[in-house]
Amino acid sequence: MPAIANYRGIIPAISCPFTPDHRIDEPALRKLASWLAGHEGVVAIMTNGHTGEVFSLTLAERAEVTRIVADELKGRTPVISSIVCEGLAEAAEHARAAQAAGAVALDVMPPHHWLRFGFTPGHALQYFEAIHKAAPGLDLVCHVYPAWTRASYSSQLLAELAKLPYLQAFKVGQRDMNKYARDIQAIREADPSKAIHTCHDEYLLASMVQGVDATLVDGTGENLDPHKVWARMMINEKPGGHGERSVAVGTIDMAVWDAVAKIAGQPLYQLLAERYGNGTPDPRVFVYAAGGYYYPGKGVEGLQREMTSYLARGYSVVKMKIGGASLADDCERIESVLKILGPGQQLAVDANGRFDLQTAIDYGRALSQYPLFWYEEAGDPLDYELQARLGEVYKGPMATGENLFSMQDARNLIRHGGMLKDHGWSPSRCIPHGGHQMPLAIAAGLGLGGNESYPDLFQPYGGFPDGVKVENGYVTLPPLPGIGFEGKSDLIAEMHALAS
Repeated sequence: MPAIANYRGIIPAISCPFTPDHRIDEPALRKLASWLAGHEGVVAIMTNGHTGEVFSLTLAERAEVTRIVADELKGRTPVISSIVCEGLAEAAEHARAAQAAGAVALDVMPPHHWLRFGFTPGHALQYFEAIHKAAPGLDLVCHVYPAWTRASYSSQLLAELAKLPYLQAFKVGQRDMNKYARDIQAIREADPSKAIHTCHDEYLLASMVQGVDATLVDGTGENLDPHKVWARMMINEKPGGHGERSVAVGTIDMAVWDAVAKIAGQPLYQLLAERYGNGTPDPRVFVYAAGGYYYPGKGVEGLQREMTSYLARGYSVVKMKIGGASLADDCERIESVLKILGPGQQLAVDANGRFDLQTAIDYGRALSQYPLFWYEEAGDPLDYELQARLGEVYKGPMATGENLFSMQDARNLIRHGGMLKDHGWSPSRCIPHGGHQMPLAIAAGLGLGGNESYPDLFQPYGGFPDGVKVENGYVTLPPLPGIGFEGKSDLIAEMHALAS
């Protein structure tokens, strides 16, 4: 039986605090160990790693670090001590010292003279065997060095190590994702029960996609869990949705969902329908064309030409900006677009949160004379009272929410914005913002009311996969894996250029 019941979690390599005279700072070390062990998902603590200044410590000091941490975490979290030695006898001595100090497992690093002179597979197996014989009650963890070093293990040797009954996990750091993928496959084929941990700080997400065992993986062990990834990103963040954080988190969140769907071998909209919808996606999605920005010299004629081009491309609903001119001028602009609309075609307007309460109401009264698709985001997105008061005056459809970046803000809009009767809502009235393929997949998978589109703006990031046309206001999504980035040639070329 393994000495540590669960290796599938986070195992931090603890640093070693020192006093000003270069002795181990025991109070600080105890405090740090307790703090690390208190984090959700931590299943063990590793002492005497590179992070722990192992090369600055004597044998006695390495054992003392392990003793202090093991004593502090007794009954709470198991301790793994790293073995960093230059020969079989020394490694055996360090193993016995770590066991006596309270370690229940050993992280076995390659002897550092291997970095220069290399090794034979037989000698590597002898090294692990010698450590096991010295401390037979302890689990071993194989620490894998970068692929470009002479201390790197081949995939075949890793498979042989995986067959050792006392070796329970691999801490992998190849820094070569192609070799990493081959190594993972070899280990899994040799013994799928062996846990795999990454120390790829610079390739963290990529290594997790390939198959690392940790708290960011779902219950199957074969895919990422997007909710766990999101929760991990939000640790120690203040509540609230505003600020730059939402952009960073959203970018990673999108990449994770793309990876999850690709690992599952499905379009994202199919995966979302099966996990959170009714099981059957509708790849035919309503889209509207957003534009109508203010530009110097554009004028009413320029606005009409722009909107006519959208209608000619198959859109049935177009959207323009308001609030950048006087109310009278905006009414003239609105009327100019309404004149070019045919049967079944409509106009929406968007103020981008420009108005105070009185201006929003003044616009609401003036806009009531027009058959608009909606009046969007009159005021600050968090001014729920403004939204509710506006709803008392303007009786046409209203839209808002694109600048709410937390679940709590969206709930408050429902509760206090006066838009949704009895705090209820229909998914068909939710139309995601952004104009790119992620919300398009969400709309198709969850049966939402449609998706925004920017036909001439924000390219190559906006728009649809190659060959997808707008017909009578709808697009039909092809069954591309993940979000479908690869199906949009200009976008995937941009992504490849950025990645290189």
